[in-house]
Amino acid sequence: MPTPNIEISSEVKSVLESRGIRAEDVSQVIEHAEGTGEKIYRKEVPNRYLAKLRINEVTFYVDYSIAGGDTYIVHTAYSHRTKMEEE
Repeated sequence: MPTPNIEISSEVKSVLESRGIRAEDVSQVIEHAEGTGEKIYRKEVPNRYLAKLRINEVTFYVDYSIAGGDTYIVHTAYSHRTKMEEE
């Protein structure tokens, strides 16, 4: 899959920066979701998806919509860092 064209408003960019989330992380999540189909359709909001991807020790979640072709509009994103170990 070619690198997706990501549109992020200045308001959302500000939120992502405050959360320490880079545009590259968001792009990876969307690329993975669209390439594998591993995403959740948010039926309460038309044309909206939620996708997640673990990158190193951080799981990123991206709420986005498809504007057409390979253009994706990011509405928000968040992340959490966890490490689970088996006994």
